[in-house]
Amino acid sequence: MDFFKNNKEKLITFIVCGTIFVAVLSVIALLSGVVMRLFGFRYQSI
Repeated sequence: MDFFKNNKEKLITFIVCGTIFVAVLSVIALLSGVVMRLFGFRYQSI
């Protein structure tokens, strides 16, 4: 338990940054999908 007590601030920072990173990537993917659909591209999964 000492590990969590000593590194609590670093872990919180890591989790917050990871969440922000995933959110930004999700927004970029959604915008890219909208642009592709605007130009008539379609993706059909297997």
